[in-house]
Amino acid sequence: MRWPLRLLAVLLCGWMAIKPIARASDLPIISATPTPHQPTECDQLWLDFTARPGWFEQLVNPTLTSSAAVEQTLEEFTALYECLGGSGGEDSEEVVLIRTLLEYYLIFAGGYHTPEGQSYLDLIAFAECQDPAIIALRDQVGIPPPTGYVFVRYYASRAAMPTLIRQAFENPDVAGVTILIRYVAVLVEDTTNWQERALQHLTLPGTISHELVHAYINSTLGFAGIDLPDWYHEGLAIYFSGSGESHTVIAPDLTVSRTPPQAYRRYQANFQFLEAELGQERLYQRIKTSLDSAQPSDLYSGLMIGNDQAFFERVSAWQQRRAFLKIGVFSLVIVLIVLGVIRIMPEVRCQNCDYAGKRREFESGYCPKCHRRYDRKSLW
Repeated sequence: MRWPLRLLAVLLCGWMAIKPIARASDLPIISATPTPHQPTECDQLWLDFTARPGWFEQLVNPTLTSSAAVEQTLEEFTALYECLGGSGGEDSEEVVLIRTLLEYYLIFAGGYHTPEGQSYLDLIAFAECQDPAIIALRDQVGIPPPTGYVFVRYYASRAAMPTLIRQAFENPDVAGVTILIRYVAVLVEDTTNWQERALQHLTLPGTISHELVHAYINSTLGFAGIDLPDWYHEGLAIYFSGSGESHTVIAPDLTVSRTPPQAYRRYQANFQFLEAELGQERLYQRIKTSLDSAQPSDLYSGLMIGNDQAFFERVSAWQQRRAFLKIGVFSLVIVLIVLGVIRIMPEVRCQNCDYAGKRREFESGYCPKCHRRYDRKSLW
């Protein structure tokens, strides 16, 4: 699931359109009473950071390749976060946005605002990742692995999550979310109910794969992927992770199940249709083309489909045909079973002349040989 940070995306895009991110002078000095000739430590820290090329992109998409770099960035971002929190008064939209971006890094890289022992971090490098969905994207589709770690933080409960993360888990069916480019939060609840634990064991690998696909695509597309539609993002994640399937654990005293939402089943159907029409090899080629161009419509180009709406209608018609076909096959199987049962039904034996024949020969109630009434209780 992609956390729908629409407001944050609007702020990101809107602010970037107005303020070139390479100029530190576009932002106000953070100190409440700055002195031009004697800048405070916070002023200097902020000026040094914003003087770097691509500093804003580093906030949104921290591309780090070593544990040492993760720790060093954590120290720097913590200091910046504390400085931004000490300006006093009502913060501007720019300060709120940047402080939020810093807080995300503190949460995922450092476990900020999380009780000790209630979460842990897994740093994943896509070039080495052995998750089946990532292997397919990287080695079969041919999308080069994005540089830098993905920050996957596992939480023992919703209560242990910082407020900024917990709001993404308000829906009780949500088990994982991808935030911004490369932040992934996964809920791994410790429950005493063994059925719930078994269900979690079944669904957790698909949840992780699903979110890693989001992070892979986000890291590949960067800002270009912010406005791509959910059917594309979620559809790819479901297709490669297999997370669109239902899971059930049955026990004598309790049956628990987890079914993906209706929207997920629609997204899954889109890619099932494409694979049925194109075959897996051609579909993989289309996926790579669409990611290279950041154009979802490249997936169905060449299928005489004009736009997304026409694509969805085509998929719906295909699903209906499949449903009718399944009903037809099921009906045929039932007919064959009935015919088979009739074929092997026991014979009827006349108690008068000992003639044995098929049941239909005795439908009149008389023996077809001696023409005397037979006792229906004589059926074998």
